Order: sequence, then C-alpha cells, then structure tokens
Amino acid sequence: NFPLDLASVEAPSVNT
Repeated sequence: NFPLDLASVEAPSVNT
C-alpha cells in the first residue's frame, strides 16, 4: 500500500 495510507502503516501489505 502507499505510504500515505494509514492501513499501510499499521499493517503493511502488497495491496495497492
């Protein structure tokens, strides 16, 4: 996920 996405920060995933 993009670095801007909080979800990416809490749970880093390969989703776009």
